[in-house]
Parts: sequence; C-alpha cells; structure tokens
Amino acid sequence: MDVKGSRSRTQRAAGRAARLLLGALLLTLGSPLADPAIAQTPLQTGGGAGFDGDPSTTERLLESHPTYAAVEISKLRFAAASSATGRKARHVVLSRDNTFADSVAGSALADDGPLLFTPTNSLHPATADEIGRVLPAGGRVLLLGGPAAISDEVMRQLQERGFTTERRAGATRVETAVAVAEAVRVRHPGEDVLIARAWGPTGNDTAAWADSIAGGAFAAASHSPILVTRSSGLDAPVAAWLARDTPARTTLLGGDAALSNAVAAAVPNPRRVSGAERTATAAAIATQLWGAPTSGARRFLVNNASADTGWAFGFASAGVAADANAPVLLVTSKVTEPTTALTQTCGSPQVDLLIVGDGTVVPAPMREQLDATDGYACGPRGAVVYPSNLEAFPACAAVLDHFKTTALEHVGPYGLGGYGDYAFDGGIMPISPGTRDGGASPALGETDGSSAPPAATPGDQNASGGGSSGTNVQEEGVDEPDIAKNNGTHVFSVSGSELRIVDVADGTPSLASKVTLAENGSHELLLSGNRVLVLTREFNFFIADGGGREAPEGSSFAPSGGPPSTTLTSIDITDPAQPTVLSSIAIEGDYRSARMIGSVARVVIQGDPDSMPFVYPNSDDPEDLQAAAAHNRSVIEDSTLDTWLPGYVLGGPQGENTGEGALVDCTDVHSPPIFSGLGTLSVVTVDIAGGSEPTSSASVVASGDTVYASTSRLFVSTGRWGWEADALDTGPTTEVHGFDISVPTATEYVGSGSAPGYILNQFALSEFAGHLRIATTSQPPWREPGTPIPSDNGVHVFAEQGGSLVEVGRVRGLGEGERITAVRFFGDLGAVVTFERIDPLFLLDLSNPAAPRVTGELKVPGFSSYLHRVAPDRLLGVGSSATDEGMVTGAQVSLFDISNRSAPRLVDSVDFPNGFSTVEYDHHAFLHWPATGLAVIPLYEFSETSPGFIGAVGLDVATGGLGEVGRATHEDEGVEGWDTQIARSMVVNGNLFTVSDAGIESNSLTNLAERTFLALH
Repeated sequence: MDVKGSRSRTQRAAGRAARLLLGALLLTLGSPLADPAIAQTPLQTGGGAGFDGDPSTTERLLESHPTYAAVEISKLRFAAASSATGRKARHVVLSRDNTFADSVAGSALADDGPLLFTPTNSLHPATADEIGRVLPAGGRVLLLGGPAAISDEVMRQLQERGFTTERRAGATRVETAVAVAEAVRVRHPGEDVLIARAWGPTGNDTAAWADSIAGGAFAAASHSPILVTRSSGLDAPVAAWLARDTPARTTLLGGDAALSNAVAAAVPNPRRVSGAERTATAAAIATQLWGAPTSGARRFLVNNASADTGWAFGFASAGVAADANAPVLLVTSKVTEPTTALTQTCGSPQVDLLIVGDGTVVPAPMREQLDATDGYACGPRGAVVYPSNLEAFPACAAVLDHFKTTALEHVGPYGLGGYGDYAFDGGIMPISPGTRDGGASPALGETDGSSAPPAATPGDQNASGGGSSGTNVQEEGVDEPDIAKNNGTHVFSVSGSELRIVDVADGTPSLASKVTLAENGSHELLLSGNRVLVLTREFNFFIADGGGREAPEGSSFAPSGGPPSTTLTSIDITDPAQPTVLSSIAIEGDYRSARMIGSVARVVIQGDPDSMPFVYPNSDDPEDLQAAAAHNRSVIEDSTLDTWLPGYVLGGPQGENTGEGALVDCTDVHSPPIFSGLGTLSVVTVDIAGGSEPTSSASVVASGDTVYASTSRLFVSTGRWGWEADALDTGPTTEVHGFDISVPTATEYVGSGSAPGYILNQFALSEFAGHLRIATTSQPPWREPGTPIPSDNGVHVFAEQGGSLVEVGRVRGLGEGERITAVRFFGDLGAVVTFERIDPLFLLDLSNPAAPRVTGELKVPGFSSYLHRVAPDRLLGVGSSATDEGMVTGAQVSLFDISNRSAPRLVDSVDFPNGFSTVEYDHHAFLHWPATGLAVIPLYEFSETSPGFIGAVGLDVATGGLGEVGRATHEDEGVEGWDTQIARSMVVNGNLFTVSDAGIESNSLTNLAERTFLALH
C-alpha cells in the first residue's frame, strides 16, 4: 500500500481511519485539465490521484526510493492496459535515474502517461514491469536523452518486449528539452512556454532543479513546454525554437539569479514568476500561475527541494498535480513562511495535502507543522497555536490505527527513526544519566507551600530531642524515590543489586539483612509504614531475531531488545532482620520517576513499542535500501495493539506469575492532536500499603521526561528540541501533560499545555493555588557554537481551562543571552538563576498569576545549580565558582539575603577550588538540618599535588554567614575510589549518618567526625 492518510485530528473514528488507509488507492481520478488558461480554473473539490478530499487529513506517498516512487505513482494514476475500466496511459516517459537534466522537460508529458526512471545501461525490473502493466503491445515509450542518458541496450530491451520506442534527444540537456517541447506541441498545441535554468551554481546542484519541480507540475497540468537554458543568457537552440513557435507568453521560473535579465530580454512576451528563495518561488507559481486561493478549500502537493533525490520525486509526481489540479509547495530543511502562508487556516481544516515521499524524504515533523498550520494558525500574523487538550480514543481500533499510520511515516530502511528497533520520539529531550527526572542539574529541595519558612520534614525536631530527616524533596507532603530511606530506626539503601537494611536505633550502625535485587538494572526506594517499594529500571540486552520472518536479500535483522522495563517489588519489613517479598509487577515500559502521597504512589512509565523484527541494509545499494524499507513497513502493517501499548505481569512471593494484563484500557488512552512520539506516557497508581498491583492508570500518546507533583496535581513534560525544532523553525518547546491525583485511588488526565523554550529540570515546574508555573530558556546550548547565543529566559503561568492548560501570564527577559541554571518557587515568590559569565539571581513576584514580575536582581561571579531556603530571609545556593570570563574554577556555596525582594544581596560564599558536588545535579544528596543549622554537601576535590578529597563537607548556615564545621570521608576505611563517595546524609533519631556504596558511617552532628563505620561490601 503506497499512499496513507496521516492522522492530524483526533476526532476521526476507526471507520474513517480504515478508509484513510485503503481508500486513496480506490479513488476515481479526476480528469486531467487541458485548458491552457489553467490559472483561472478553480481548484477541484472532489478527489484526485492520491487525495481523499478530506482537508483534515494529510496523505503521504510512502516511498523512499524515487524509482519505486515513480512506479507507485503510476499505479495510483493509471489502470492496467488489460483492464476493461479505468484511466489508460497514452504513453510512458522514461528518464535516467541519476540526474534531473532530461526530466525537467519530460514532466510536461506526465499528464497523459507516467514518468518512470531507469539506470542508463539497463532497464530497471520494477520499471519494466510497470511499463508492461500500463501499455498494451506496441505502446509508445518516450526515451528522454541520447544513448549517454538512456543506452541503446535499454531501447533494445523495450523493443524486445514489444513496445514502440521514440527517443527525444539533443546534444545537451538544452537541445533535449527543445526536442521534448516539439513532442508537447504535437500533442497539445498552445500558446505559453515555460523556461527554467539548466545548470546550478557550483556546489549547489539542487538550485538547478528547485524551481522546475513547481514549474514542471504546472507544465504537466497546462500542457506547456518547459525549456531550459543557462542562467547568464539564452542558449541559441532555445532562441531558435522560440522564434519558430512565437508563444504568446514566455514564463521565466525563478529570480534573476536563476535566469538573468539577459534571458528575460531575449525571449518573446516575458513574465517572471519568482520569490526570494525556492519555496517562495513555488508559492508564487501556485498563486500566479495556478490561481490557487489563499483561503477556503485548496489542495497542494508537498515536495522536498533540498533532498538529493528531490528532483525525481518532484518530476514523477507532476502528473498527480495535473490530475488533481494541485500546485506544488516546497519544503527545505524546514517549513518556511511562504509555504505556511498558503496552508494556514484558523478553525476548521480547509487544506488537503499530499506529501511525496516517506519520512526519510520529507521528515515527519514537517508534515506535523503543515497539519498544525491548517486549523491552528490562530496566533498573531498567522502564528501556530498548538492545541493543548488531548482526547480519549473511542476504541481500540482507533488506537491501533493511530500507531500504525504514524509509524509508517517514520519507518525506513533502518527501522523507526533510523535507530533500528527503537521508536523515534520526535526530537524529545533526552534523559540525563545523572537524574531520573531528566534535568541536567536539579535546583531545589523543599516545600513550595508559601513564602514563610519551610515546614520541617516529617520527623524533624530540635536536635536535643532527637528526630529524623526524610528525603530532601521538592514539595512538602510529596515524597520522592531515592537510593536511601530511613524510618527512625533503620536505614534502607540500595547499592548495585542489593537492598541493605541497617539497624541504627542506638546510633551505631549494624547490618540487619540484605535483599538481592535484579542485576541488570538500577533501583530506587519508596517507604511507607512496614512496606518498601523497590522501583527497578531493568535494561534489556540486544539480540538479532526475526521472530520467524526472513530478512530480504541484502539485509540483516537489526539488534533488538526493546526499551528498558520496569519492575515494582513490594517488600514487608515488619521484621527488618527477615524482610519478605510480597509481590511484584513487571511493566513493559521505562521507569521515569514516581511521587508518593501518604501510602499512594504514582509511578510514571514511558512505554515504547515492543521489539519488532526490523532489518537494516548491508550496503548503500538502492535496491537493498528499498527492500529493507519495504520489509520494515510490513512489520508496522502487521503489528498488533500489544506491540504499542504496555502490558504487565504480576508476580508472587517466589516470582511466580499470578496474573497479567494491559497497563491501560484503550478508552483511557488520550490522543495528541500533533505528533508527540510513538510511545505511551502512563501514570500508574499503586497503594504501597496494599501491594504492587495498580489500582488505576491513565495514558497519553506522547513521550515524557521530567516529572513534578504537588499534593493534587502531577505533571510530566516533553521537551521538543534538537533538529526537529530547527526543522519546524519554532525553537524548543516544552509540552506539559497534567493529571489529577487528588483522589488516592484514581489518576485522571486533566489537560496539556505548551510553553516556548526548554526546562532545566523538575524544579522548573511548580503548582501553587491552582496555577502551574514553568520556567524556560528559549535557546538550547548547541545553537551557534563559539558565538554569543541569543537566549532569553522567563516564567509562564498556566491555568486549567476547558480541558486544557492555558497560559494566563508570563514574564520574560531574565538574563538575556544567558541560560537558567537553577530555579526555585516558594508560593508567590520565585527565584531564578541564569549564567553565561556572571550569575544573576532574579526574584519574582508571582502573587498575580496574570502579571508575574521581577522585583529584584543580583549579579555575582559564578552560578548556582541548586537553591535551598534555609531561613525566611536566607537562600542557599550550591553551584560553581567562575572567572569573570565564565570559566568554571570549582565548587561554590553561596548564601543570599532575600529579606528585601527588590534588592537581594550576597551574604557570604565559600569556594572549593577544583571541587565538585553531586548536589549540582541530584538534590537528594543535600541535607539541611534546621534544628542545628547544619548543611551537609557531598564534595569531590581534585588535586595534582595531594590525594584530594572524596566525602562530604558540613557547613553552618544559621549564624549569619557560612562556616565549614567539619568533613566526613569513607576513604579511611581501607576502601578507595568512587565507592567511597558519600551519596546521602541523613539524621536518624538525632544522629548523623553518611551513606556510600562502601558502607554507612555514624558521624558527629556537630563536626561530622567519625564515630562508627560499617563496611557493606
């Protein structure tokens, strides 16, 4: 199947989806237009070749090889010669497959017969078969060019097959175009002539044919000859032909760089149709020659004018343009304004599009942008306002149709997105290896409740009375998974494949027990009462397996194993010396993060397609590429719902299978109106007190990376950046999907929204008083390396309205030319740190969601990556020291006075030259114990002249400044290396403990001096 409909609106039901998949090949073709005054002919409203007549869908020719694309276009347009019904081809136009030279002129003959391709010295088998299908015995094949273009051997083979051959050729491409023009005039006497450039400038071959793609389509529709000449002047053979033909009008395609004014002066009755660049010229041809309207119902073909083989797709599809009266629009490395100007509407879709080539020819993000302009161009000056609401699919058939149709746009010779078995995610921001929530450097760790002093973590008390610290979290009352937890008597930590349970009730650590965990994964913990939930991200090994299929000749099966999977294991710790595994659930999907309120956890899973038996070609041979792409498309066609939606398997105490099922019902899957990935983002509800089996779930078809939750809402963000953002010319965008978690037993999707720019980490998101705040940076780090990067930062405020997250306020201009390195929200107070050379700290008043504003700014050298409020008027920053030129020199801890929001000031700072702290990217590594004013920060110091330092440093943050009170290290225990790096610090029952892979140590809460070390290797 060669032409597919691409879902661009979610309201289409499964019945219509099936029609989109099958109907394009069954359409009754419109009659080709013969009126030379086609510019005044209104666009047809019925179906045409490859178009389904539905402006809410975009059709696409799913081919990556131009020779096969030309064959499929021929099949779409013409019936078999032996058929009693259907449109018959009058001839076949045959051109060489390695250069555009002769195809330019030949496109004018593509209205009455297909334009096909073949190598110079042999007749391509697929082309030969198609000629035999559409032509009867004795049928005419028009060969473009001399024997150097299409050899006499090819002619002989055609004649042996019983066809009549007619060569249209000249000494050069200029003369060949003249010979073809004679053939056009014989068949269609007329008045107009088109002229295009014959050669492009050195190093820019695509410029030679870019204007001809759009012009050739018009030539086919209007039966006008299309001649070619050098750019600087009119070639003599062209001048002679024009003198004989005396056209009423000679149309020059392109600006004076393509065809000079000397050319214009040498032709009869000239008119020039051009734009500032090739896509603008195509738009001008559409409006000035075709008379295409700029509003209302309209129809266009879309070709890529910068792809190496774009000329072949363009000229082969000229006949489709003629059949459907559809002008050609062009994209290049992005969708440009002249193209979007002709496809934009606001409200109901009105533009029917056919994209020529699969996602390897015209990338899917470009189709997405074109779809978005058709119905969503509702912003100022036609700017696209992306829809934010997601709708539930009506049935499982619609879910499967969405995945298949979307995946077919992305699949190619190397699988999905060119990465073998893995699904392409639309340029989604990658997850940093340092943090589960996708940020490069987490920034904050305390309550977002108000501007008052942060409330104590449950268990925090005055040191003399004991008390225990919890995990350093973003929001009070919302626990986060971590590698170490405590319940006041025991410390639970994971290292490698072990869960370690250490008794610390009397202040001296002693091993209570160990539990063996999966070896091929990473682990985090949630703790509630007498239950521990171990969240395991398991990594699957790659294999090459066809699953019963055979790889086509010239291809091999791609290594596959699918994305990581997630296992949740419930362990009873009523007796810490004898912990008991109660149950487990293995989920097909990648663990992103989790949040827990009370005993109810919400676990965020990114589900990607199951392992699929894709192949990859063993060479760059076009036939191998074509065979691999065809095989991989068939894999998508044969996929089932289980391929796309994640499932789960329940396990008993001994790992036995106790049940299985789908992680989410089809009717609980929400559909994005624009492409957001080929995976499902699921929020799974698990009551830890009741085991590991989900009590509810909700999903959206999207990819997610960063997780944030308040006590009533959970948000997962998707970052659109990288080449996709560049292709769409939109810059990075952050899409956020919101879920209601206010009811312990349920999770409900509430809406989605998007903000311009990318976010740093989870602390760039904050929900307060019914509003979501998002702090973004407009430009990613890779833009224009080595030069000042135009960048802007700001905070956007959203409210839930009508099933969407709608922006209600914003403030931008924070650190122009810089990027956000830390964010913190405290109720109606916001703190943002940006950095390029100097560290500005901005304070924001967020009390009016519709009008957030900057109240104060402070510039100091270096920057903070982590902010922590240690007193009502004191803000602690952990980050890096830097020179005035922006060169990082080590770790730095800063203390700011924020009592005057209009004039924050630096109180004190401590530098650790050549130092680094994991707090900069992992906020769980930070400990603040308000009862004594102690802050503990893991620290690594490098030194060329001394052993350096690996451990943690204690700082007094309560006496008006910053003072180092002591250091702790595990290196003194006969163990060296990174295993001794202190990963966590915690207070348990009034005692300080530091945890590393090497063991757990009891330390003085006053000066961090060692008391007792328990080795755990």
